[in-house]
Amino acid sequence: MSSVAATPELITRKGHERLSAELARLRGTRPHGDGDALDRRIAELEVTLAHVQIAPPPQLGVAGIGQPIRIRIGGGGSRDCRLVGAAEADPAIGDISVVSPIGGALVGRRAGDVVEVLTPGGVRAVELISVG
Repeated sequence: MSSVAATPELITRKGHERLSAELARLRGTRPHGDGDALDRRIAELEVTLAHVQIAPPPQLGVAGIGQPIRIRIGGGGSRDCRLVGAAEADPAIGDISVVSPIGGALVGRRAGDVVEVLTPGGVRAVELISVG
């Protein structure tokens, strides 16, 4: 049996607040049909919040958890994103997990860096246009 404790997953303060608010809201909800789905989501949020730690503020100019960034993938246009912990990732709104292929490749990088990233769609060049 290992005596090494698991490292807590990092999350932004904003992400922690959002998940905590969702948990509080769901705890106050009375099911209108499928109470099992509600119970599962509450349990999922409780486990997630018990195993995360709020990330320290990111270093200025360096891509890290909580940093807004602007990227260009391949020859496409630029897009604004934010690097976040896995528990709060939502690519639909531009929140990219630092454990995803692109997010992980950008952590610790500075504006102007270009990295080759193996994605499900193949190898892509990702340019970090700006940080912060």
